[in-house]
Amino acid sequence: MHRAEEIRAEAKIEAVVPLAMKVAVPLLQAAVTLEDDNSLQDRWARFLVNATNPDRELDPLTAPIVNQRDL
Repeated sequence: MHRAEEIRAEAKIEAVVPLAMKVAVPLLQAAVTLEDDNSLQDRWARFLVNATNPDRELDPLTAPIVNQRDL
């Protein structure tokens, strides 16, 4: 969560939209398995920031990172 906060601050995104549970739960479950992979942690943090950005243009459930989590 700290990395997501850093990314949000860098992007100057102040408003946050809550994530639906159908997005948040799979996101957190997948992120737990990535504890030691900094590259994937960064991708998930950026996904979290984008998913909670009220100006997002992409449905979080269709994001490539979500579809790749089972690879």
